Amino acid sequence: MKKILIILIINYITFMNVSASERNILDFEIINSNDKHQTYYFYNPKTNIITVDLAFKNSGYIYDPKDKLGLSYVFLYLLKQLEIGKNPTKLKNLIEENGFYIDTHVDHENFYISFKFLRTYFSDFKKVVSTIIEPEFYNQKILDQTKINIQKNYKSNLGNARFLADIKINEDFYHNTDFSVNPYGNKDSLAKITLSDLNNYSNDRFASNRLNIAISGNISKKELKDFTNFIAKKLKKRSNRAKSINISQIEKIDNHYDIDKEQIILKSMKLLPRKSSKDFYSLYLINYILGGSGLTSKLSNILREENGLTYSTYSYIESSNDFSLWIANISTNKKNYSKAKELFRKTLKSFYGNGINKSELEEAKKYLIGSYDIYFNTNDKISSYLLNTQIQEISINRIKNRNRIISELTLEDVNKTIRKYFNYQDLSFISVGKLK
Repeated sequence: MKKILIILIINYITFMNVSASERNILDFEIINSNDKHQTYYFYNPKTNIITVDLAFKNSGYIYDPKDKLGLSYVFLYLLKQLEIGKNPTKLKNLIEENGFYIDTHVDHENFYISFKFLRTYFSDFKKVVSTIIEPEFYNQKILDQTKINIQKNYKSNLGNARFLADIKINEDFYHNTDFSVNPYGNKDSLAKITLSDLNNYSNDRFASNRLNIAISGNISKKELKDFTNFIAKKLKKRSNRAKSINISQIEKIDNHYDIDKEQIILKSMKLLPRKSSKDFYSLYLINYILGGSGLTSKLSNILREENGLTYSTYSYIESSNDFSLWIANISTNKKNYSKAKELFRKTLKSFYGNGINKSELEEAKKYLIGSYDIYFNTNDKISSYLLNTQIQEISINRIKNRNRIISELTLEDVNKTIRKYFNYQDLSFISVGKLK
């Protein structure tokens, strides 16, 4: 009960104090620690909250040994359950009594750990973060049950069309690349994972040269430097692991998987350059117009509002370390599936050939610039954004000048970018649902 109350207080204080702050997200600083490690830092003295985001780059699940696929998810599962050390209850009590909010997740390439807490408990926070980044696992019984739970959840989720579509993007779209990995592993690979593997996991992947840090809130530069130096001493200096995906190996696909679900999920994919590319802000604006602006987007308006062929239609850009992926998500049914897919193709063909008009450009600019500062109303949104820009290696100049760059995009610039990246003939498709 105490933990719930503290978390509610944290969320309330975060919203009230950060919203009241007159500082702009672009006022962030880069602080160097003793070992020259850089931390992206946003100081807000009007809040009592500190948010710390860590990411270990090139430490995601594609680095799991081929015969022990699922290792990252087992490690993640036990970390989330705080089944750490010989006496996990002690850690759980410390976290509950002080209201620490901890979130962990892993993707293809990176491992993320986020903390949010009242600055009153900063000294206790060091104990918590030390345990989280250097966890020790002892309980074989819990490990065995974790493997069972992961397999059970995976098999259960295969009946979810959206979940299965995402799995098939990994397996089919990224076929013959390092990304073609099932993060859940399988019965045989999970069976080979030992307590020793888990205890070696953080030592193998959590190295200081892989670490990215972003901190937002009421923490001084001295406190920040002390903390980053504390973290650096806990980690080994270097890890040489890194995989670079060869996107030239990715081929166009059009695959359907039939399951007993009336609602059909259709996903269309298109490779784009990484977030640090000079074209990215233009691509960001293009996606907003095409499918990123909800019901008012071009795709939603044509497929859903005008023709009634879909339940929902939207698109987004998913960024990886070395490239991005544009994904359109269409929810429809057996009756309208073929019509929706064909109209989607025609819409992209027209978009590729005709581009956007001046009115669409100005409306998109107005929204993307106007909503930028409003979005950053909590510490966790600020630190998450700063961490992402660090991982994506976006230049400080581009971050600081983000709104100016968007405002200066011309109609010619944007339509040239559309013709460069949105060739409708290069689209891939994966669909899941009942067609037979």
